[in-house]
Amino acid sequence: MTLALAKYLRVTLFFLPILLLLASNNSAAASNCDQTPTQASAALYERMSARDLAGVLQLIAEQGFSETGTEGSVVHQLDRKAFETLFKTDLSIKLRAENLRAQQIGDMAIVTGIRIGAITASNVTPKLSQQVFTMIWVKDQDHCDWKLRHLHLSPN
Repeated sequence: MTLALAKYLRVTLFFLPILLLLASNNSAAASNCDQTPTQASAALYERMSARDLAGVLQLIAEQGFSETGTEGSVVHQLDRKAFETLFKTDLSIKLRAENLRAQQIGDMAIVTGIRIGAITASNVTPKLSQQVFTMIWVKDQDHCDWKLRHLHLSPN
C-alpha cells in the first residue's frame, strides 16, 4: 500500500462517522419538516403517553398553548413547566388520537379528532374516555415545524 493511499484511508475513516452523523441529523430535521399538523396532533398524545418531554416541547411554542375543556370557562396555559410537573408525577398517562381531520389555511391549521384515553392515578384502573378536540397549529417561521397554539376538548 502506498503512503498516499494509507493517508487517504486514515482521513476517510476519521471523517466518515462525522459525515454519517451529519447526514442522519439532516434527515431527522427533514422528517420534522415533512410532518403534517395531523401527524403532529397524533404525536403530541403519543409523546405525552411516553413521558417524552423533549418530544412534547418540539410540538409546542416556547410560551406554551392555551387549553379549554370540560371545566367550562377555565382556560389553562400549558407550557414546559406544566409538562415537567406532569411527567414527574406517578399519574398514568394513556392517550391517543383518532379520526383526525385537518384544514390548512396558509401557515395555520385546524385539526379535529377524538382523544381516547385518560390521565389517572397509577393505582386506579383507567376508564378510557373519549373527548372531541380541536387543535390550532401554526407553522414556526424560524423552523419548518408546526407548533400547537390552542387545544379545545369537549366530551364526546
